[in-house]
Amino acid sequence: MKLIKKLGRDKTKQYYSYLGLFECECGTNTILNISNGLKQNVCSICNDKSRSSRNTKHGDSGARLNRIWKAIKTRCYNKNSKDYKWYGSKGITVCQEWKHSYTVFKEWAINNGYSDELTIDRIDSSLGYSPDNCRWIPHSENVKRASLKYTKEVIEEVESMDMSFYKACGILGYHYGSFMRARRSSNV
Repeated sequence: MKLIKKLGRDKTKQYYSYLGLFECECGTNTILNISNGLKQNVCSICNDKSRSSRNTKHGDSGARLNRIWKAIKTRCYNKNSKDYKWYGSKGITVCQEWKHSYTVFKEWAINNGYSDELTIDRIDSSLGYSPDNCRWIPHSENVKRASLKYTKEVIEEVESMDMSFYKACGILGYHYGSFMRARRSSNV
């Protein structure tokens, strides 16, 4: 920033502070404390643009696909996540190429049928998130698949415990919502 003109003392401050009119390389004029203005290289507008371009790697930060990518990593690695107990604590992981690169995950998703109407599904629920174990399916199908593990024996085991279904599911490691859907659909 280049000092164009000294403007005098800033009377709004109790201490001695002198203001100056500065011009940025972009042509913007700004009034700043002289000592601060001389330290700055660019105006706040240029600084914001620079910061924004440094932080933008793929331009998808708010996109649904980016939120899905973040969610699968969170449920697998963040012990504070409400879903960690169903994923990370059971050894479910995200493959290295997806874990470290949204761009690689996005490329796989687009090449494998991603659309906003579909959800990511692990073909083998005992394995992690990777290109060879994942696919895109409708949410309704994903919910049905989650309920398949709740056989009549599992339902009877939970019902036989002398406590609420919610507590019993927690102790046995079953997802309460999926258990209740399976119980309702089995008419037990």
